[in-house]
Amino acid sequence: MSPGKRDGGDITSRLRGELDALARRERHCQMLRRLLEELREEYRSLALSAPDAIVACDAKGQVVFYNHAAQALFGREPEEVMGTSLESLLPERMRERHGQGFGRAARAGRTLKPRVAVECVGLHADGSEFPVEITHSSWKRGQATYFAAFIRDISERKHYERLREDVERIVRHDLKSPLLGIVGFARLLMEDDSLTAKHREWARLIHDSGQQMDRLLANSQAMLRMRQGDYSVTPRPVDLTRLLEELGKRFEPVLRERGVGLACETSQGAEGEGACSIQGEEAFLDDMLSNLIKNAVEASPEGASVSVTLRREGGHAVVDIHNLGVIPPGVRERFFEPYVTGGKPGGTGLGAHSALLIARAHDGEIDFTSDEEEGTHVLVRLPVGGSGEASGEGPEESGGELSGH
Repeated sequence: MSPGKRDGGDITSRLRGELDALARRERHCQMLRRLLEELREEYRSLALSAPDAIVACDAKGQVVFYNHAAQALFGREPEEVMGTSLESLLPERMRERHGQGFGRAARAGRTLKPRVAVECVGLHADGSEFPVEITHSSWKRGQATYFAAFIRDISERKHYERLREDVERIVRHDLKSPLLGIVGFARLLMEDDSLTAKHREWARLIHDSGQQMDRLLANSQAMLRMRQGDYSVTPRPVDLTRLLEELGKRFEPVLRERGVGLACETSQGAEGEGACSIQGEEAFLDDMLSNLIKNAVEASPEGASVSVTLRREGGHAVVDIHNLGVIPPGVRERFFEPYVTGGKPGGTGLGAHSALLIARAHDGEIDFTSDEEEGTHVLVRLPVGGSGEASGEGPEESGGELSGH
């Protein structure tokens, strides 16, 4: 065979091999496209049947996906919504603000990480409004960015929240009447010269505890604002030494009942008298320390002692509440979360949580250590100068201290 024929045969063979390889790659690509289409259809089917409403739009804000739950939630058919502006699902008063926020996200061209759900208001086809909770996300397809909103109707939750608030208002109102009697009769006993000094002191403690309960009832709305992070402390001088002494007297009956001792120690340091006085709201600080001491007494082994030490460290007053009990390991990481309790009878898991809210409202902090050898130390640090941003309205007033004869 001549060299020319051999070269031609080699080229033909190579071309046939390359064509076969191209055909295999094409078949492989077709298979991948089918798989991709099947997966896309699966995810689309899942999204369409999801229990929460899902609405997706492109970078222009035009709706490109609208599932069955969204149809039921907004009362609009897909053909009414697809290709229209996402803002048509919002009340008129909210559209401008939403458009500004959406525009910033679209211009940034970045995908959004799923964020904490936010509350908003949806607009039904019949013109009625309803509260919703929305979580946003986004993704890229080629150079295009798409946005999705996962929407949940929270009308029922809001109804129960309003119901709870109504019940709390009723309870606060109804508790004031018996408190009025308790405080009034305690005042009568305080002024009764036929009683011993010790008995009159007990009457005073009952009177002061009733006054504290009245203030807590009146200030429950302020506690809600603390949980929301928008409460500002109205600073007034608070003598922590005197406050702890009063708490020690108030806890005497509980201490005797549980067989637990309480030792208070004040170390004011080189600053001298008044070094552990701070600026704050005494009713809340009383509640904070009362909760923490109560927790320590309840966690302390019978016959042991709870120690409360007050000292000055730099620009802070530090209250160290120590007991020999140990916080269970499973509770330690969630110690300050609401409704977390170590299983003590009647525990609600709210004492440490509310104490932390109060400390932070005063620009302070609470920390703890707990182990088998040392027991548990709960450390409260409060700035001696008071809250740096303390301003605005104080807690809700009770309309004057409870009194009566």
